[in-house]
Amino acid sequence: MEGVDEEIEIVGFINCGGCPAKKAVLRARELFQRGADTIVFASCIQKGNPIGYPCPFAKKMKEIIAKDLPESIKFIDYTH
Repeated sequence: MEGVDEEIEIVGFINCGGCPAKKAVLRARELFQRGADTIVFASCIQKGNPIGYPCPFAKKMKEIIAKDLPESIKFIDYTH
């Protein structure tokens, strides 16, 4: 992960469930239940890499996930 210096253990890899990110909260909750302390959004969501089209729901998706999970969860907005 770009900009992360500590060792990382990946506990899961999911997608948002399609527009308008209808399964993102449930899937993020599952990652938390598996032990995730950080949720990383793929670069395609926030930056639109590699197709140049960021998700129009990215900001709202992050907001609803953050609201649902404990405040201790960290977020990284992109992978590279």
